[in-house]
Amino acid sequence: MVLECIEVTLKSVYMEQANEFLGKARLRSFQKEIADIQDGAIVLTAPTGSGKTVTLLTDVSRMVSVGFYPNNELLLSQIAGLHNFITSYLGMKSIESPLLDYAIKPEEMMNTSYAPYNLYSGDCVEIFGRRVKRLWILGLSGRIIKRFGEGGKLDTLKETVERLVRLEDAYGVVVATPDTYFLLSLYAYRDFCAVSRLISTILSMPPNVDVKYIDDVLRMGGLAPREKLTEIISVFIPIKNATIFIDEYHLYDLYDIYSFKVLLYLLKEVHAWDGRLIFSSATPNIKLAKIIADEADLQLKELNAIERVREKGDMDALVRGEIELTFFGVDTERKSRIGKAYGASEKAIDLLRERKFEKFIESYKGGIGRGMIILEKVSHADVFAEGLYRIYGVKPVCLFSTAPSTFPTMVSESARDEGGLLIVGTGARIGQGVEFRNITFGIVARAIAYDYLQSLSRIGRRYPGRSTILTPVDISQMDKLRKEIDTMMTYGDLVRWIEETKVFLHSKVEEPGVYKNFVSIRECLLKLLGISLFYRHTGTWTDEIRKVSDIARNLELCVLSPPDEIYGITMFRSTGPEVKFYRDKDDGVERSDNLGTIIRNYVVDIDANGKLVLVKSGRSELLVKCGERGLNMLKRMGQNRLKPVLVSWSFLQDVLKCEIVDSHKLDTAGFEGQLFMVVDTNDSEIAEFLAATGRGLRVDTGMEKKTLVLIFV
Repeated sequence: MVLECIEVTLKSVYMEQANEFLGKARLRSFQKEIADIQDGAIVLTAPTGSGKTVTLLTDVSRMVSVGFYPNNELLLSQIAGLHNFITSYLGMKSIESPLLDYAIKPEEMMNTSYAPYNLYSGDCVEIFGRRVKRLWILGLSGRIIKRFGEGGKLDTLKETVERLVRLEDAYGVVVATPDTYFLLSLYAYRDFCAVSRLISTILSMPPNVDVKYIDDVLRMGGLAPREKLTEIISVFIPIKNATIFIDEYHLYDLYDIYSFKVLLYLLKEVHAWDGRLIFSSATPNIKLAKIIADEADLQLKELNAIERVREKGDMDALVRGEIELTFFGVDTERKSRIGKAYGASEKAIDLLRERKFEKFIESYKGGIGRGMIILEKVSHADVFAEGLYRIYGVKPVCLFSTAPSTFPTMVSESARDEGGLLIVGTGARIGQGVEFRNITFGIVARAIAYDYLQSLSRIGRRYPGRSTILTPVDISQMDKLRKEIDTMMTYGDLVRWIEETKVFLHSKVEEPGVYKNFVSIRECLLKLLGISLFYRHTGTWTDEIRKVSDIARNLELCVLSPPDEIYGITMFRSTGPEVKFYRDKDDGVERSDNLGTIIRNYVVDIDANGKLVLVKSGRSELLVKCGERGLNMLKRMGQNRLKPVLVSWSFLQDVLKCEIVDSHKLDTAGFEGQLFMVVDTNDSEIAEFLAATGRGLRVDTGMEKKTLVLIFV
């Protein structure tokens, strides 16, 4: 039940413009400034929707930019946005556009006979003083390469790159997800098991290892032959001196940041990369940016365009209109801050039941305006969509990764601008950076402060009128909120408040010390793996390899896994293994998703065939049960606070006799290669966070407080 509310007016956002054009587009001041900075590392902070992506066209000396995006949804949105800018403002014609087709068409309608890039042509278009005849966009993500790669991932990439590098007077933009480039830089696309054997060898190297020892391992380990490594390396030719643009970098956690450190290290040491580095976000994290910049030995500079936001200006550009922001108090009945933050999202349905939608629904049914509801979980969207139809007869469009509900009024579409349907969305996949048009009303219910600001910014973009946003907050936080927040705020005021307030969570909970220790060890392993594979290609042993291998010999990491399954260490991020499931007990369609996403969104049951069945929205706690000997061994592993212990599922299952059991035993056929880190913690917040976010599994210790955790690696 809604108990009270606080109303806040966010003033309109206008951006200062420069007296310079890129084609027909008048540049914002910060866009011109970023083009003038041609070296080092830059933290670019600007409101969402202000044009940060144009940065990809500002590398006038190198003529190639690489944009990293945290997920495929955002990557595809940027491809569509770049296409519109190139054709509308630069006046170039689209010669080939299979990537655009992939971004906006259903898969069954897409022609896959082309390589994964768009190509544009113009009559010597001028880009910051350089004449350009052609412009290309290359899309690199595992999903895209798999879709286009009829002859294999590397074959497709090699053929594409060979064609693009032959284009003269061409400006190139590579858009990628970081994990794709990361795996390429490790040359792991061909044979993960061989990479596992190399990591296993590194971990067991003798104290006085010499060059010949590793050379013999590389030759006999079944790794890709030198000619194949040459093909892989050719993929990096276009980006040798390119700008690297890391968009929405605030989304990356500790594990991801260390992956980026390794990626830049390998680009510099192996591929002699000498470009500039740009961190882009509306919600910056200077600490994370500095970690990466220091690794690349680049001086960090800041360009904060939020400080130049104006409320109104005759020559300025409108980024977003005025917003009426209403915080509603809801009783989550949770005790911890984490529980209250995540519980408030679940209570968003109360705003629907209390008929706080009345005013908008009247306009919506009259054909005026669109709405967007951004919630913390996929399962919350299920419940909300059913409520919309039951109370108002509105049939929403639902955008999220997990298979849609069997509820007949829900629609799952990839098109972002289809009709006037109310959009129901969840989580970072559509709440971060993706462009939606004419959204004037919505509910934003997020737990993390920066996620909240990013999601809020999806509504009212480039809309000159007033938009309305409703936000549920735990009732115990309302007095604090009333004291902290003003009834009239600028966008800059809002950002500063978000940075300081404790109404929302400010991080994904500090990882245990053993986890920090593990990621630093992993960093060293991956560096040695990457440069060792490059040595296999060149035949030249460097002092850098000696230095890293000396560090690797002293690593304190215990890995209990068959050698062929250690490749999980190379993965950029993980939310658990892929499992089979059914939407409900009567659903005859078998689907698959990662275990972490499922258990953070749904209460589940395990049927007699070992498949998961989604019972209702909520969250699950699937317990790992082990024999007495295995449980005692796991306890000893977890109590080792200094030395991380990684254990594979096959070791847990075959040696420690562990299994995942609810009403029946889970079929774990898809768990091959899944690694877990064993952590024994008395921190209830960490345990609750893991349950809320699906980052791991708890072990049934037979005690009331189950503190033994297996974190997905």
